[in-house]
Amino acid sequence: MGIPTRLSDTATWPAGWQAFATLSLTGLLVLAAGLLLYWIERDVSRALLIPRFDALHMPGRPGAMAGWLPSLLHTMGFGLLTAAALPRRSAWRLGACAAWCVVNIGFEIGQHPALSAPLADALLARAGEGPVTQALAAYFRQGRFDTRDIAATLGGALVAAALLAYLDRRRGVRHKA
Repeated sequence: MGIPTRLSDTATWPAGWQAFATLSLTGLLVLAAGLLLYWIERDVSRALLIPRFDALHMPGRPGAMAGWLPSLLHTMGFGLLTAAALPRRSAWRLGACAAWCVVNIGFEIGQHPALSAPLADALLARAGEGPVTQALAAYFRQGRFDTRDIAATLGGALVAAALLAYLDRRRGVRHKA
């Protein structure tokens, strides 16, 4: 059977396409929620890949969760999207969740006051002063290290892994390691 073309026919899609569609759509929705939260709560003028959308910018609206929730949503969303693209092997899919967790924690640690300036300087010295390296250096220098972001990142990876396990159990999928 070829690539499914209509969402209304999902019941007849092969199991692999159903899983791909479910994980992809869930991952995209989670990332969209995080993007919406950024637009509402944070100043994205210095963000490298987030476009400005000033009509939604209302600082202070979502409350305390806005500080750490993007970390949870980012890790969870990218973990699910990456898992959707991988073969249906639990070790690989859980590894995707773990990899995004490590990446996000690494970026959070890079904002620690003891590391941010030396890391930014080393990045610019070794990789040049292009727009991407300048944006990364600014991210490290101007970012705020927060242990709640690390906890939220761990939580996002765990929620993504739990969702993967739930979906597999629901479908009766037995994976190879």
